[in-house]
Amino acid sequence: MAAGQAFYSLSIGLALLITYGSYTPKGINIISSSIAVVATNSFVSIMAGLMVFPIVFTFGIAPDTGSQLSFTAFPAVFGELTGGRAIGIVFFALLFMAAFTSCTGGLAVVLAPIRDEFQLPRWAAATVSVAIVTLIGVPSALSFTSVSLTVGDRPFLDMMDQVAGSGVVLAAGVVGAALIAWLIPNAELLAAMNSRVSQP
Repeated sequence: MAAGQAFYSLSIGLALLITYGSYTPKGINIISSSIAVVATNSFVSIMAGLMVFPIVFTFGIAPDTGSQLSFTAFPAVFGELTGGRAIGIVFFALLFMAAFTSCTGGLAVVLAPIRDEFQLPRWAAATVSVAIVTLIGVPSALSFTSVSLTVGDRPFLDMMDQVAGSGVVLAAGVVGAALIAWLIPNAELLAAMNSRVSQP
């Protein structure tokens, strides 16, 4: 689960890096850019952990609660804190922004092949992509409503995360990296990354 979260937060195995990489101007050093992204992401993750885990352990919440931590446990915690309503508003506003930016990035992956394969204008491809993503996302959104959509005893969102999230992301990231390293000559890889590392 930790590896899946790391792959997801760095957009590894989701085709995001391939899609965004196609827009990268020539001359950008991919290695130094990757180091900056990983360092920033790691810093933010550590800071989030330093804030979240004290709350989790103080209120006796299991840290492996999953998505219920955000949508069930945290609201109950905020209700017991002084100024909890304001904290809750800020928390869910930031959570929405994080989810929205992730969805925007993921939409680019869906939109690009639809535009290329069907020769659609950007607005039409965006409309089709949003419709597909919305249709697929509705069951997950119903996990924490009065509908309480579950699979077995788990919220549908958690099941989707385990099946299409962590598992697929890990497999796609590892297999994709292996194929690239195996099929593309080292000299071409280093040239494409604009790396200053010399080929051995």
